[in-house]
Amino acid sequence: MADGVKWIKIMTDMFSNRKIRQIEVLPDGDALIVIWVRLLLLAGTINDSGRICLTPEIPYTDQMLAAEFGKPISTVQMALSVFQKFGMIEITDEIINISNWSKYQNTDGLEKIREQNRLRKQKQREKERALIEDHGTSRDSHVTVTHLDKDIDKDTDLDTEKEREKDLKNRKKNTKKKAAASALDDADLAIRDALEAFIDNRKKLRKPMTGRAVEMLLKRLDTLAPDDYETQRKMLENATLNGWQNVYPLKEEKKRPAQSGEEYLMRLARGEEE
Repeated sequence: MADGVKWIKIMTDMFSNRKIRQIEVLPDGDALIVIWVRLLLLAGTINDSGRICLTPEIPYTDQMLAAEFGKPISTVQMALSVFQKFGMIEITDEIINISNWSKYQNTDGLEKIREQNRLRKQKQREKERALIEDHGTSRDSHVTVTHLDKDIDKDTDLDTEKEREKDLKNRKKNTKKKAAASALDDADLAIRDALEAFIDNRKKLRKPMTGRAVEMLLKRLDTLAPDDYETQRKMLENATLNGWQNVYPLKEEKKRPAQSGEEYLMRLARGEEE
């Protein structure tokens, strides 16, 4: 239901109306007229095009109206019957409707309410825009550009959106730097210098590493050379020297088979040894 209005239109010559005159002469006529005025006021409070409903799903019954108006239910029932016969109300699907409600509706009041709502929304949009400009992304301020209505200047929206995107990129960049630094701190001191050199070289190659990438590199080192920091250091230095983006196992040096002194002299005589 819409917001209720503070007053409705009742003509000063109301008691000159033929229907009201006929109601006055009925038993409890004064009570019926009071109920009629109370119905109009209730419809104005509800402000739902003349419908008399407690909620959109719950219409007022004669018992509920009797409690609302403080009148005997028999008097309320008689009033509703008279009003319906005189065409003052219509009852459809058990819902009471004031006939010709536009005669009583405070259109000026409604327009004032609409204007107040418009100004309130405009102030809210200005506050949201200020929050976006002051605090950056909607994740921090819980305000999104989509909350702003279409009547906000488009150029201003574009500028704000660009600033928001720029701020978001900076935040992501700073987050990556912090994550990389954190991962670097977790590395063993024995390979810290070699790891820093590798990371710096990746930057020179325009392939900077994220915190996640550094963590994966450390895991790869642990897999290739578990607890062997000397080998890990050599792999990092080898990758940096060759401009690689990853580390690889070191090539094993070929070892000569063990041989006796006599065998060595014979091989030397044959020119097989230098």
